[in-house]
Amino acid sequence: MRIFKSLAVLALAMSSFQGCSSSTSTPNPVTPTSVTYTVNAAYTYKQNRLDTANGAYGQDKMDPTMTDTITSTVVALNQTFQLKTGVTYIQNKHSLTGLMDTTYIAQENGNYWHYNYGLESVNNNPAVIGFIGAPVQNGWVLQAKLGAVKGDTWLSDSTTVTIGSFGNADLTLHAVEQADTTIMVNGASVAAKHVFHTLVLKSFVTVTGYVDTYVSASTGMTLNVVHSSAAIPPVYNKQISGSQTLLLSH
Repeated sequence: MRIFKSLAVLALAMSSFQGCSSSTSTPNPVTPTSVTYTVNAAYTYKQNRLDTANGAYGQDKMDPTMTDTITSTVVALNQTFQLKTGVTYIQNKHSLTGLMDTTYIAQENGNYWHYNYGLESVNNNPAVIGFIGAPVQNGWVLQAKLGAVKGDTWLSDSTTVTIGSFGNADLTLHAVEQADTTIMVNGASVAAKHVFHTLVLKSFVTVTGYVDTYVSASTGMTLNVVHSSAAIPPVYNKQISGSQTLLLSH
């Protein structure tokens, strides 16, 4: 009888020990599914123009004479804009021109949407705008997925756009998730998702462009590289400049 009692005590002790071990185990880290913006939060970016001799991908050269300091301030949260709710309005002031514009960000289920994203090399180029007559509006673009892993792909945009007086064109942006990385912001290392976008614009000519974007759950966009593009003869015989936009402080 004593043997059975001893075994029962031993089993109870082992059960208690296992229970304690389980309760103190380290949980898996939770990946943030959205960027938390607050009204009046300010971000400072440095934007430089990128040029190459032939507009070839991977041969971008930064133009240090064309530096724009962009002060971005969150001015409104939870707005409704272009059929999306919960939209964040971010007002941008440019030192190079003194002009202001607005960025619109929407988020849901880890998806980071950016209105009129991906065509900066066209819409921010006065020479191109002067040639086509008006900025190109491409609507909401799925710039990043905060829960994506390397190798994930998605169609970030597919729409028909108007190219000024040249009429309509079919626009697609294909995204491929790259390995997570870190970006230095104000001396601190910030973890960021890295997405590579391929833009294809088809009309009577086909234009292909490339964008590398880096989005952090803690700061939003930390780095955006719009690679320069080759000329489009005979339509437009000048190289289309790109840009590099880097977050300096937040």
